[in-house]
Amino acid sequence: MAETLVAESAQIAGLGNALDVIGADAKAIADFVGAHCVVSPEGLGGAILEPLTAPFTHAAGVFETRMAGIGNTTANSGDELNRTAWMYHDQDKKTYEALNAATTNLITGQGVAVDADRENTGLVMDYPDPVAYPKPNEIKLDPPSAAPPELADLIAETTGVVGDVNEAVKNVTRMAGNEVNILEMVVSRITANWNELRRIGETYKVAGNAMESSAANLEDAVRRVGPHWDGRAAIAFETWAGSQISAMKWEGPVGRVICDLLTIVADKIRDGVRRACEKLRDFVTSFVDFRSTKQIFKALVKKIPGIGTAIEIVDMARKIWNIVDLVNTIINEIEDVRNRTKEFLEWLGNPVGKGKDWVTQKLEPITSRVDDAARRAALVNDVAKVAQAEDTLNRPKEAYEVGSGRAPWEDAV
Repeated sequence: MAETLVAESAQIAGLGNALDVIGADAKAIADFVGAHCVVSPEGLGGAILEPLTAPFTHAAGVFETRMAGIGNTTANSGDELNRTAWMYHDQDKKTYEALNAATTNLITGQGVAVDADRENTGLVMDYPDPVAYPKPNEIKLDPPSAAPPELADLIAETTGVVGDVNEAVKNVTRMAGNEVNILEMVVSRITANWNELRRIGETYKVAGNAMESSAANLEDAVRRVGPHWDGRAAIAFETWAGSQISAMKWEGPVGRVICDLLTIVADKIRDGVRRACEKLRDFVTSFVDFRSTKQIFKALVKKIPGIGTAIEIVDMARKIWNIVDLVNTIINEIEDVRNRTKEFLEWLGNPVGKGKDWVTQKLEPITSRVDDAARRAALVNDVAKVAQAEDTLNRPKEAYEVGSGRAPWEDAV
């Protein structure tokens, strides 16, 4: 006895509606990335971060396009499933009669010829009474707000005092034959808007997690329709959906890794500014009482009689260059993490041509510095998932097609 094909139209139509919603969510995520993952008009606030501006712009465009593509293929597949539900409306006939009867001409709005042997193109009405396919995960796209200034008091206090003494130090050192501008040599070199890095990173995390949740929603829909649809068309849909789910899941760890990397860069800049400011503060207090800033020049001249030969000049130079050496070390550390992040962002724009080990090796010097064991383990795990670039490279580039001719009614065996 021949096995009867199972294809419940109301279930397939419900699946199609679910894909419409999931596709709309993916397109909303794409719009979110395009709007919030670029650098704000205020910029990154310093030369040390400027090399990231172009990669941020490029990455946001690539992510938006990729996610929009996922949204479009998913939503278009939902439309195809609505058509499929009509194909199976009269299971025994195994014809296109019911589908064509529900189809109207795109231009005239009139019905198309009811042809039992082939599918006519046009606008297909929604299948009546589809089964409800609830969405397990709601998608929330709340853009992270700009973080409040960190270390503002310390920086204002330190640079304020140094600003007061800077001209005096310049004058004294110029009289000694080698003018020194402390602010230019130290603070300005590591000035940057690290909170903008945090904001962009958190935005990628929100988008990635939302895509991962959308993948879970699609996975749930595929599971629900399983008992209600079989045959070759059903298997083809499961294959299509499996590739789409993998591609959507890949976006989750990508967003989290970007967030972690940008947070690490931001932390390095913040901590570098703190260390430099503390050194500057110590330098200032070693020469001038904070309460006497109006008399800085007089105080310095008084402390350094016979300018150019006094031991205080040598001591001042030594302390200044100690600070400069510290800042050089800080800059090297920041630039290393920044450059690795830049290369990673560029790779994400076109994740081909490098082996799986490249991502792990490129980011290992960063992941290994994460002190918290649980956070480090989570980051390493996400990096390993990101390295599986075939998950996104093999995503469906076209919507699901149920097939033509007799294909929709073919058994799996």
